[in-house]
Amino acid sequence: MDIKDVIGIVISSVALVVSLISFVVTLREKRRAKQDALVKALQGEKESIAYVAFQLARGAITVDPVFRDELLASLCLAGVFESSDRCRALVYEAIRECSRTYASSITQHLDRIEAIFGQYPQPEKIGYAKERVTVLRNLMKTVVPR
Repeated sequence: MDIKDVIGIVISSVALVVSLISFVVTLREKRRAKQDALVKALQGEKESIAYVAFQLARGAITVDPVFRDELLASLCLAGVFESSDRCRALVYEAIRECSRTYASSITQHLDRIEAIFGQYPQPEKIGYAKERVTVLRNLMKTVVPR
């Protein structure tokens, strides 16, 4: 084996490492884009919210540990702010199912939301939102943890 062979092996090895790094970065970007789309859907139109909530409730969407907090926060906010009763029912079911595994995280989000509402006078709309937080808390009490 001469120097040309060694240089060829080194160049091939470096190319392989660069390709692997590129592949890993692409996979991470795709995963992040998918999670971002889920969170954005939970902040969108009622049909999008309902679809994501339905998929979460039936376990068709895996909650990625890296993005779990963001997704659960978005789900809790949808449960509080969504005005469509049918859509909100699906969100409540998704929260109920997610609370089997992630009850403490969901409780933290509800605590934060409720604390924000507690800082302001009780106009009618904030009162509704606080009632919805209470509904979500009561719903979580009915869940058997996994």
